[in-house]
Amino acid sequence: MERDFYQDDANSWTAPLPFRTPRTRLPNNRNQALSRLESLRCTLNKRPEMERHFMDFMQGLFDRDHAEPAPALEEEECWYLPFFGVYHPQKPGNITVVFDWSAKFQGVSLNDVLLKGPNMNNSLIRVLIRFRDEAVAVTADIQQMFHCFQMREDHRNFLRFLWYRNNDPREPVVEYRMKVHVFGNGPSPAVAIFGLRASRELGFDKRIPCDPHVKSFLNDNGCSWVFNPPYSSHMGGSWERMIGVARRILDSQLTQLGSRPLTHDVLTTFMAEVAAIINARPLVPVSSDPDVPCILTPAILLTQKVGAPPTPSGDFGEKDLYRQQWKRVQSLANSFWHRWRKEYLSTLQCRRKWHSTRPNLQQGDVVLLKDPLVKRNQWPMGVIAKVHPSSDGLVRKVEVKVVKDGKAKVYFRSVTGVVLLVSDAVQQV
Repeated sequence: MERDFYQDDANSWTAPLPFRTPRTRLPNNRNQALSRLESLRCTLNKRPEMERHFMDFMQGLFDRDHAEPAPALEEEECWYLPFFGVYHPQKPGNITVVFDWSAKFQGVSLNDVLLKGPNMNNSLIRVLIRFRDEAVAVTADIQQMFHCFQMREDHRNFLRFLWYRNNDPREPVVEYRMKVHVFGNGPSPAVAIFGLRASRELGFDKRIPCDPHVKSFLNDNGCSWVFNPPYSSHMGGSWERMIGVARRILDSQLTQLGSRPLTHDVLTTFMAEVAAIINARPLVPVSSDPDVPCILTPAILLTQKVGAPPTPSGDFGEKDLYRQQWKRVQSLANSFWHRWRKEYLSTLQCRRKWHSTRPNLQQGDVVLLKDPLVKRNQWPMGVIAKVHPSSDGLVRKVEVKVVKDGKAKVYFRSVTGVVLLVSDAVQQV
């Protein structure tokens, strides 16, 4: 999807259909689509108001250039989409034409050969948190969101449908095909949300270099980006240690569940409890001032509410792991809390890792790279091309020049990711 999603010459975003590989060839189901159209014609004849709404919707497709006359077929693979109309309970005067991607013909449907894609909808927790970002919350709806994304040219024959010429039931039936993604198929939600986020990110990236206000703000406030070298998560400091502690606890808990995995709802609720536990940790030392009884925590900054989240009454232990889902979540949350408290508190104790001073790495030193991706019996060696001292004068980041497949490459690494073999000072002696 990332490779085939692009913006065409008309500034329209184009996306393909995510087919499974391998897949079976689709049969020609034109007779099925024609039979469904005749059945729909009988329904519309009995309901004149529905017929008028249906014709208005189809005319809108043609007026917005969302559908086009289908070219003649030779031996290309194609698929004809049956369709029907549905009414929203709160919008009785507006009909929505839904294309039936699940209609089977000879035991196969178009949805059977397509990847559904991940669920990319925003979670309810993220939506509620964003409502507290600013003083005023604004909501909006994208009308016919799926139709905002063009279908790739070579995939449009899979979106053929039968309808009356000039949108007139008195005219003969002709073949059309959709030019956009439509409602009713499995991958359309994932494609639309992926396209919406990709277009937003690409558009924002294009505006940054040309926006003088952003540049002046960054310069006036001295903002700069500092990136950690690859394979050096320990340089993240306290936040990386918290990630490591939480990951170890979760891995241990989920591994012990054995043959009784968590459902999606239970896992989502459990992760919300875990987030509440982690965000309830203190950020500053406890104050002795009686006028400042509360402790600043990440949860206060996120929710602007003082106090720890309420804990359900009752005792929840291992006996509740196999009972009601809510009790199972509370038991897992209690287990996480006990282990988190023990392992997180130990990370707050001051201790020195290095007991002796070592000389800094220098430009020209020969080093061995600690690369977890190398194959057996391979020892990648290189020469330090440049060092990056920190504010205290100690070198913690280096650039290593290596020769691989006859080509020189430079890698950015932490000093913990290299092993000194020969010092440049020794070579000069």
